[in-house]
Amino acid sequence: MEERKDEHEIVENPVEEIINQDDILGEEVINEHGEYMDEDLEPEAGEDAEHEEGENQVIFEDDSVQGFFLHKEPVYSVSINPKYPDLVVSGGGDDKGYLWNKATGDLVYPMEGHTDSVTSVGFSSDGTYISTAGMDGRLCVYKIEENLEVKPHCLFDENVGNEVQWTQWHQSGNIIAAGYSDSTIWLINAVHGSTLNVLSGIQSDTDLVTSTTCGRFSNSGRTLVAGYSDGAVRVWGPSTQTVVQKFLPNDKRNHQDSITSIDISSDDQLIMTGSEDSTAKIFHASRGTVVATYQQNDGESVECVGLQQNLAAAGTSDGQLCVYDINTSRLRSRFLHEEAAAVTKLKWIDSHLIVSSSADGTVRVWDARSSDSKHAVREFKGHDDTVLDFDISPDGQHVVSGGDDGCCLVFML
Repeated sequence: MEERKDEHEIVENPVEEIINQDDILGEEVINEHGEYMDEDLEPEAGEDAEHEEGENQVIFEDDSVQGFFLHKEPVYSVSINPKYPDLVVSGGGDDKGYLWNKATGDLVYPMEGHTDSVTSVGFSSDGTYISTAGMDGRLCVYKIEENLEVKPHCLFDENVGNEVQWTQWHQSGNIIAAGYSDSTIWLINAVHGSTLNVLSGIQSDTDLVTSTTCGRFSNSGRTLVAGYSDGAVRVWGPSTQTVVQKFLPNDKRNHQDSITSIDISSDDQLIMTGSEDSTAKIFHASRGTVVATYQQNDGESVECVGLQQNLAAAGTSDGQLCVYDINTSRLRSRFLHEEAAAVTKLKWIDSHLIVSSSADGTVRVWDARSSDSKHAVREFKGHDDTVLDFDISPDGQHVVSGGDDGCCLVFML
């Protein structure tokens, strides 16, 4: 807690008056407000200073139970190991990735294989491999041995010169997908460090190569859904390198600007997307149709989306977290982060609770059944700048966040 004190200079009255002591029944004392007070009530030495100190102190709230503070620049990405849940990997603007222990806050292993910001990190589904990817175009893979010793495993740098925009590990194999700024998506076998396939050849309507901005494997692992900077959404068959479904911006019912986020329903039938065109949409994966469009305030971006059974959530750049009923397309709840601060990420943790992070420096838990727009179920403070990413432990007990302030914090859910 940092305390700031105002300094006050005390100037004594230069006029002295000689008074007969016999005429004094009790000395009248004038306080700082010009009011008379009894001498007996005069505050003791130091009491005024303590009062001023209390009035002027700045209280910084920190709800975290642990933290990691070696990053010297913003932390862009964090991920919790699914097999060893005390292990967290983080990547930041200081060109470094770190593996650290969320129970103790201690460094486990430094990852220094990058020459530019590390913007995406993750673990394989079995927790054995760690990946770090960055703006230098490199994808570094490390292996966690049975004794928890960490060793560099392979370096993928075949597409250096193009920034890695996103990465995601396959749900059932040690395969990682990496999306690049040249629109290509590389599928890499992490065990052998070899390229399996490259999903490429995509151009926009203006014949300019677009960037793939986000992507994720379907829950079955048979397809991969990717979003692009021109507003296109494509469903790929990774093994065949073919587009099995597409939603292109030349159809005005589809997105008209860059895709920011993607989520997929548990049965892989519905794809929810957010875009800089101020809308969130739900597409039917097999029918190729638009199921719903959720319009947000003009000029505001939909930064994050999430599906949970018959509910769809969208977080916007003006601080709104909106929950919709998919069956009726009606707004069910609207929650507000303070000062219209952008919602940077959201994640459902059960049928009705949503965790969100924001540019207001908080991580909050909301109840989708509530009609109270401003009061979260839980609110976690500790960052003094935008929270850029978070992950939830496999047991649902902890949230690990990374922020623009260079800090990684651990909160107890």
